[in-house]
Amino acid sequence: MRIKRGSVLLIAGLVASLVGCRADVAVDVRGLEGGPNVTWGPRYGELAVFYATDRAIESEEDGDVRYGPRRGRLSRGVCTVTIPPGHRVGELALYPPDDPGRYIVARRTTRMNPDTFNAELRAALSRPTADGRPRGILVYLHGYNNSFVDVTRRAGQIAYDLGIDLVPVVYSWPSEAHPAKYTVDLNNARWSQPQIVSFLRDLRLLAGDRPIHVLAHSMGAGLAGQVMLDLDRLRDPTDGPIVDQLILAAPDIDRDIFARDLAGPMLRQSRRVTLYTASQDRAMQVSSFLFGDYARAGDGEKEVLLIPGMDTVDVSMVNQTIIGHLYYGDSREVLDDMFLVIRHDLPPTGRRLLSRGEAEGRYWVLRP
Repeated sequence: MRIKRGSVLLIAGLVASLVGCRADVAVDVRGLEGGPNVTWGPRYGELAVFYATDRAIESEEDGDVRYGPRRGRLSRGVCTVTIPPGHRVGELALYPPDDPGRYIVARRTTRMNPDTFNAELRAALSRPTADGRPRGILVYLHGYNNSFVDVTRRAGQIAYDLGIDLVPVVYSWPSEAHPAKYTVDLNNARWSQPQIVSFLRDLRLLAGDRPIHVLAHSMGAGLAGQVMLDLDRLRDPTDGPIVDQLILAAPDIDRDIFARDLAGPMLRQSRRVTLYTASQDRAMQVSSFLFGDYARAGDGEKEVLLIPGMDTVDVSMVNQTIIGHLYYGDSREVLDDMFLVIRHDLPPTGRRLLSRGEAEGRYWVLRP
């Protein structure tokens, strides 16, 4: 589908209103195997989402920090995210009221000095798991049009819905959290790149032999590729991959640049790379239009991007969201597939996927 100029404003308006948010999904409660550390009270549970951010601080009152959209100095800490007892997989309400008994809410954000942050993260990693396996880290890199609160709520929701013994960590770069600020966000994501590189290197040292998984969405997936390129240049090849599972959901970056410059470093710096794409991702189509009709890596409408050694999964059959861009957090089927990737390190042949193509031209289709 080629987007005409007469219709781009309508599509852009839809994207503006929904990108970074969610469409309601009615699904059953997931049966958890282990899961992140949730402390349950009488009305709701609390989940600690660790964070690093180079957003500027807007206010700090009684130890509760609010981060804004502007650039700032790197800070670290923990955000307490609530989980309601009736939560359903893939459910993340748009602009919920402060009612933690019914919604996922970011309740309190506590800034920490680096030593305290590292000590708290080590303590979270050292807590026993259901099956005795080492507890790993899930790093979430968000896309455009996201506030700090948006990011921590989504990270908490995904970590809980995956039901894996992982500690959620977000890196929140200074998105303007405004649909009209796409180019500003793109510029700020690039500005944050060196800080993310340093943070991941520090995280690797802190984690030791424990796995680090990275989930990157949209503009954040393009940023992840650039970060892996820098790490590939900086790290000794004998050190091995810095990331276990690198999951790229709807990567918003030029397809040709992705294939030429970023695919190799991502494959070398990760044990497995999974790329999710969809044919009805309207955000990808608008982005392609903005960049002169050059396809984005996450756009599966005309053709699916195939990279040798990378697992490309077309989720079009299960992508039920209006804009088709938020399936990584809204779709139970996609979350279930990510569970099999992260928890069991299963290749596509061991998951609920249909094979398409042959040999180097093979990709996979996620079925309902």
